[in-house]
Amino acid sequence: MKKMVFKHRLGLFLKSDKMFKHRLGLFLKSDKMFKYRLGLFLKSDKMFKHRLGLFLKSEPQIKQMNQTIIKANIEALNVEFQTLGFPERIHRLYEYFPVDQVLFTSSFGTKSVVMLTLVSRANAAQKVHMLNTGYHFPETLAYKDTLSEVTGLEVVEINPDADRHQQTLDTEMWDAQPGRCCHYNKVMPLKAVKKQHTVWMSGVHSYQTMNRAAMQIFEDVDGLIHFHPLIDITEGEFRYHLEKDQLPLHPLEAQGYGSIGCHHCTRKGQGRAGRWAGKDKDECGLHLG
Repeated sequence: MKKMVFKHRLGLFLKSDKMFKHRLGLFLKSDKMFKYRLGLFLKSDKMFKHRLGLFLKSEPQIKQMNQTIIKANIEALNVEFQTLGFPERIHRLYEYFPVDQVLFTSSFGTKSVVMLTLVSRANAAQKVHMLNTGYHFPETLAYKDTLSEVTGLEVVEINPDADRHQQTLDTEMWDAQPGRCCHYNKVMPLKAVKKQHTVWMSGVHSYQTMNRAAMQIFEDVDGLIHFHPLIDITEGEFRYHLEKDQLPLHPLEAQGYGSIGCHHCTRKGQGRAGRWAGKDKDECGLHLG
């Protein structure tokens, strides 16, 4: 009896094999339908490219919208940060922007150590970029090493294009064309690095130049957010931070240098009086909007 049931089921199974083959055949035939649908998809690729092209053409409108948004955000940030102390401003920045989006630069001059110290306390992972023009005082380079050790911040040097730098050297461009010399050795090298970041943080003070007197804590310059956390610090407040934390001074400050840049264009003098002395110039061009 059991054998008869088994054979019956086996027979049904063998008969169903034809059904299986039939269904398989339908599937294989449907392969043509699959290819047809795939063809339609590939043809629609042109439509995708067309729509992408329209999107790319609309980029100016998108940029204009972004600029409006950025402007509104800049105004809000200035209101928020105005009431904060100098250390709190730097701490708060990293609540809005990750450290890898922040470009921090320093000249390692007489006014650099307070800013470097505050940044190191706010975010030890922040790198500090220095423009190595090839014309720094040896004392400045030694001071850079000292402050890197004191603060623990990693220093990344930015070098100018070798050919342009050599041109400034061969023609002594700093004398006849100081603006062009700064442009080749500072402005152009930094421009490439700024493109990789969202925020540029620097330690400028409003009392240093007329240009800086008009600066705000946050500014939007060509799509890059400029952050000046110490812009409204007074000279008295700066000295207070120096003495409170017993921070090391630039070695040349004791010799009468109030501000220090490249050795060709720096003389002894109070404040920035020794920078580009005798020239119609008081900024290298980095902070000119």
